[in-house]
Amino acid sequence: MKIIKSLIIGMCLITGINLKAQDVIVKTNKEEVKAKVLDVEESVIKYKKIDFQDGPTYSIKKSDVFMIIYKNGKRETFEAEAPTKPQQKNGLQKVLASNTTAAANEDLAFHKGSKFLQIGFGLGGGYYASGLKTSIPAIQARYEFSVTDKISAGVVLGYSSAKYDYPGIEYDDEMIGSSSLSYNYLLAGVRGNYHFSTSEKFDPYVGATLGYNAVSVSEDDDDEISGADGKVLFGAQVGANYYFSKKIGAWADVGYGLGYINLGIVFKF
Repeated sequence: MKIIKSLIIGMCLITGINLKAQDVIVKTNKEEVKAKVLDVEESVIKYKKIDFQDGPTYSIKKSDVFMIIYKNGKRETFEAEAPTKPQQKNGLQKVLASNTTAAANEDLAFHKGSKFLQIGFGLGGGYYASGLKTSIPAIQARYEFSVTDKISAGVVLGYSSAKYDYPGIEYDDEMIGSSSLSYNYLLAGVRGNYHFSTSEKFDPYVGATLGYNAVSVSEDDDDEISGADGKVLFGAQVGANYYFSKKIGAWADVGYGLGYINLGIVFKF
């Protein structure tokens, strides 16, 4: 009997040792897996089933595991990946996308940071009165800078002159009282444009001009006859810049202001 009791106690001890000689993987859903943990890698945990250690090696994602209770009683817990990581990745992607977009915009004829100077002349427009003959067309200079990647603002200066001839009266085969009036126009104002940049060279725009047109008049045959006046000038324009290179090109627009038709050279900075 003593031998039988000793065998039974020995078997129980062996069984108890075997039961304790196992690792327990506790999943995040509270499910327990009795196993022999082989390796804890960066993203997975590899193990064998405790009741089939000669069988295949299994893997489980670390993100699905809450804790491992090792056979020696040691415990190792795993934190779930922070939900901000995907957001951080998206944020990085947004930054990279924004930088890529900004770089692409810089290749357009007009973009944020653009500055340009237009020099040219205009034909017709708000300078002249009926019956006047142009002496000097509307010479003009315009400087604009970008406010956004679509909008520019700037200043404009223009000058022109014209004449009106009085034929006088014919008397005894001679013309008496003939003279001419000289008109000088000086305009200063501000302007803004919306740009439809579509390529590296072509920069179409539409906008408005607000300025003051100062007019002085004098009679050629009598220095005592002179005068000055002025008026506010509202204008609107539709046109485009076309660049032959990175820094220089041509421009043209139509509208009401310094001239009905305006054209010249443009320099980009």
